[in-house]
Amino acid sequence: MSFRKRNVALSGPSSSYQKTEPEASTNPIPGVRPSPLDGRLTTSMGASSLDDLLGHSGLALGNSLLIEENGTTEFSTTLLRYFAAEGVVQGHKVHIVGVGEPWARELPGVSGTVGEDTARLESRTGAEKERMKIAWRYERLGDFGAGLASARDHLTTAPKSVLHRLLIPNLLSPAIYPHDSVTPKHILQFLHALRALLRQYPTQFVAMMTLPLMLHPRSTGLVRWMELLSDGVMELSPFPHSDQNAPPTTSSAATAQEEKPQGLVKVHRLPVFSEKGGGGLSGDDLAFTVSRRKFVIKPFNLPPVEGDTEAQRGEGEGKPTKVDIEF
Repeated sequence: MSFRKRNVALSGPSSSYQKTEPEASTNPIPGVRPSPLDGRLTTSMGASSLDDLLGHSGLALGNSLLIEENGTTEFSTTLLRYFAAEGVVQGHKVHIVGVGEPWARELPGVSGTVGEDTARLESRTGAEKERMKIAWRYERLGDFGAGLASARDHLTTAPKSVLHRLLIPNLLSPAIYPHDSVTPKHILQFLHALRALLRQYPTQFVAMMTLPLMLHPRSTGLVRWMELLSDGVMELSPFPHSDQNAPPTTSSAATAQEEKPQGLVKVHRLPVFSEKGGGGLSGDDLAFTVSRRKFVIKPFNLPPVEGDTEAQRGEGEGKPTKVDIEF
């Protein structure tokens, strides 16, 4: 009986086994960073507080975010402009559907953290604006296919090292889109096609939309379906005060009114909540503040209720004071 020695290759010298060389690592996409929770690729929304609220330090690639807003204000459009401005600075291709070139003239600068040097921020923005370009898409939605067709063509021909951002401001607004766009036949097919395109290019495509709830309330079935077809849904509810709903002033001096909350933020669904254990909500009430350079979302607490001064004065008379207490 013969025994074969262990750990000896059975094949002879003419083995076809060859050591494969590791594939060269691709260059990282500018403006894309891994999530601190699970390592998925994310991109900034242009507002650091919104990035923190999403749970992954930004919007995960291959996802969409729907921002709903009550009233007649334009805070959601301001947040959309921050998202577009961040894409311009990072060199991303920004596709804007439904609006023309004047919409781009109101893009803000890059929002920095509190305490960042203003001169450094302005110099960085000016240098980046000279070399960055925006791929504007002027198609009207119409049959809700032309805008996506153009974005699909760019995704097919563009290199994989370029991130594409799709922006749809004031979705279903009659001032921008045709009247037949509000029918489920058009809008739901468009959102289905958008969702499929996001899943087809999970590392090159993100989308953000805004919806005026004053024209299309959440109680309607159409809006509910739109929320189901969106990966993330948030709602802005501005406070009913005319002085706080006014657009932020261009003065560089910070005033007390600019630091006051201007509305509440409700998170109905996060883009990535339970997949791979990522995402989460603290359960606190949230409020937003819009200033000239930043869009801040922070916890909101009601101030103490101030009662009648005369009643408080009367209660104070019956209570012993420090002078009356003797030890």
